[in-house]
Amino acid sequence: MSQFKQKNRSPKLYLNLQLLLQLKYLLSCDARKNSVIVRNSEISPDATQDQILGEKIAKECGVSGKVLVFRISVKDKDLLIKTQLENKEEASKMLSTFEANKCKINECRSASVRPNLSKPELVKYRQAWKEAIRLNNEKKLRIFTVRDLEVAKIVYKEGQQPWPWTVRT
Repeated sequence: MSQFKQKNRSPKLYLNLQLLLQLKYLLSCDARKNSVIVRNSEISPDATQDQILGEKIAKECGVSGKVLVFRISVKDKDLLIKTQLENKEEASKMLSTFEANKCKINECRSASVRPNLSKPELVKYRQAWKEAIRLNNEKKLRIFTVRDLEVAKIVYKEGQQPWPWTVRT
């Protein structure tokens, strides 16, 4: 691709080629497992800034590989950002470290992340989180979370106290 840029071809043609390469990558079978959805971030009206935001998020989460960023528009809701990473380990790392690092990124202070799931998986994911939140609200401690689309009990180290939980409705 760098050779393509160097030959002074039109930027529009370069963008079309880049889009085709991104689509080819997305059609690979593991593409969904390699991506993360960012919700409630402060997205610039200029779509060209999305790539910069995706790279900032990846850098703060300790992900060093290539990042592709896409805007997803949802009816009557804010835009979502989909970050496509090189492998599922990097996606997992971003999912697990985002909450601790989001305060370092101005556009993501109120954002949250989730795995890129199919519609049926997303329904199960949301149901599982509703149940985990209900159980944590009852105990007023963070004891339950969601793993593999199911509610799971968090295993704390011996002597470690459960993390605090803010009751949500």
